[in-house]
Amino acid sequence: MNVLEKIQKLPKRTRKIIFWTVLILITFIFSFFFIKNIQNRLQGLKTEDFKEDFKIPALEEELKNLPKFEKENIPNLLDINEEKQRPEE
Repeated sequence: MNVLEKIQKLPKRTRKIIFWTVLILITFIFSFFFIKNIQNRLQGLKTEDFKEDFKIPALEEELKNLPKFEKENIPNLLDINEEKQRPEE
């Protein structure tokens, strides 16, 4: 007899237990390989090369040159909303 046929003949509760056990085992196996893969990639990543590849120093300089917004120049939206809601006298 085939293994699947034997499982099909088992009671539903037993089949569910087998299904969830297999699913959990497969999840653990895939998770193990996923974590190992992430570890290998992080170990191979060099921070100096990473900064150069993304041009982080140049980006920091550009951000310093951007105009800065001062709080005084931005109107308070709550005050504007309250003015609109007040009935005109």
